[in-house]
Amino acid sequence: MVSAVPYADVWIDGNKVGVTPYTSQQIKPGTHSVRLVNTALGKQKETYVNAQSGKTSNVSADFSQP
Repeated sequence: MVSAVPYADVWIDGNKVGVTPYTSQQIKPGTHSVRLVNTALGKQKETYVNAQSGKTSNVSADFSQP
């Protein structure tokens, strides 16, 4: 699950895949880049997720903080 406050565009491995809250992406096992971008606030967060078969990973960001 990918979530952000107030919201963010979701990019996985350089491809825009949706807007938070985002839950429908299945990715191959391995390490993937997840970037959350809130263009209205000019903020972004990038993290790396090590996806494992049959497991769920969570990524979140709080852009409401200064």
